Amino acid sequence: MKRILVSWSSGNDSAWTLHVLRRQSGYEIAGLLTTCNEAADRVAMHAVRRELVEQQAELAGLPLWDVGLPWPCSNEQYENLMAETCAKALAVGIEGIAFGDLFLEDVRGYREKQLKNTGLEPIFPTLGAAYPRISERNDRSRNASEADVRGHAATRCAISGTRV
Repeated sequence: MKRILVSWSSGNDSAWTLHVLRRQSGYEIAGLLTTCNEAADRVAMHAVRRELVEQQAELAGLPLWDVGLPWPCSNEQYENLMAETCAKALAVGIEGIAFGDLFLEDVRGYREKQLKNTGLEPIFPTLGAAYPRISERNDRSRNASEADVRGHAATRCAISGTRV
């Protein structure tokens, strides 16, 4: 059984990745890996409050691996902090990191490059896979998706002011 972390942005793609991995044999999910902007106390990717991500991890029954990022944070600083986190993960028996990228081949390439010499395997269980629209769970005029059947739901906690 391969011990892994799931890269956790707090969004639907991360939740779907966790769901997919839990249905596969061969993986022991050891935690959720996220990055937080220390100045704002929010997830770097989606600006979700840290306390919400902590609740997500608690509900998932997994420890949260929170990498604090300074603000502003250069790409060099980010990569150094992530390299330190990868070394800590390897030291406690973590063997890989799963990412929930669905369609972004260029992002996959970046992640593979960053993990190349860390001893951790990059895992992409949902890349290019069919993906149910979890955010439509409460819209009963549409057919139920697999995510609905499995009991997942999405709540929007941030929206673009230009789209309202």
